[in-house]
Amino acid sequence: MSRAGFVFTCYSRIRNTGDQPGTIPTVRYSRHVLAKPRASAAPSHRISCCTDAFLLPASVVLVVSINKVISELNRVVTDSLVAKYAIGGAVAAQAYIETSSTEDIDAFVVIAGDEGRGLTPLSRVWADLVAHGAKQDGLYLVIGDWPLQLLISDGQLYLEAIETAQPLDFDGQSAFVMMPEYLAAIALKTGRSKDYQRVAEFIRQGSTTTETVAELVGRFALQDAWSRYLTRFPADDANS
Repeated sequence: MSRAGFVFTCYSRIRNTGDQPGTIPTVRYSRHVLAKPRASAAPSHRISCCTDAFLLPASVVLVVSINKVISELNRVVTDSLVAKYAIGGAVAAQAYIETSSTEDIDAFVVIAGDEGRGLTPLSRVWADLVAHGAKQDGLYLVIGDWPLQLLISDGQLYLEAIETAQPLDFDGQSAFVMMPEYLAAIALKTGRSKDYQRVAEFIRQGSTTTETVAELVGRFALQDAWSRYLTRFPADDANS
């Protein structure tokens, strides 16, 4: 699949406000397909498929997009609080493969200046986002109804994943998103069953190759995790 002509799938929240008798507030997800224009085609437009909306009994349905989070991430870079960021996790995976919905956004950051070497490197960024309207919720900051988790790059794999992240279009807003091979390597490092499944989908759906992932495995000492993955998903099966 050409990275210049991808179709990005994200999930916006549909919130039932529970205003009707006998209903309670609930949250579901509406699938939005954000198609980046291809050079050989006319400009694409967002197709909004509120596939879950009909399941909600209340009359008021609120669709909240991811754009506010992207805007704030770009702002803290412009304001020199963050040197660089990259979206990872399930939201990033949805740029390349069909995958399950997610309830939060993972943003890996490199802190600008001396703050990055302190004991609490995220404190200044966290305080700034709160000052601009983000709501604290445990380890998350809720922005535009999306929980955002800020994560410090932990080791060379994450630093390289951030450094090589590509700007992708989110319905008119540009955001840096990790490349699929780095998402696969990080999934191997995390090592949960769903992470191994995601690696297999990256390869099966053609977003990356076994050889490309294996190269990162060798460079970042992930051989044990790779062996466990290949036990579950032999190379021939993953590429089929």
